[in-house]
Amino acid sequence: MGLTPHYFCSLFKKATKMTPVSYITKCRIQSSKQLLLSHPSMPIKEVAMQCGYPGNSYFNKKFMESEGKTPAEFRELNRSIKGRS
Repeated sequence: MGLTPHYFCSLFKKATKMTPVSYITKCRIQSSKQLLLSHPSMPIKEVAMQCGYPGNSYFNKKFMESEGKTPAEFRELNRSIKGRS
């Protein structure tokens, strides 16, 4: 079955309530959050690259849009919460 890109996007959005790009971004951010917490000494740039971002600036922008804080702030906040448990 051949689908045009436009038709695929409309089917995807109907099924998931998000665009393919939004879905990929969501998956990348989820992966980055796992890496940030499971590898606390991994540089942010390395986390970005492991999750498909070419460098820090775009990764920081997308992470901030999604989580309301930078990757470093996310890591530090979760480190301090874990330390209190």
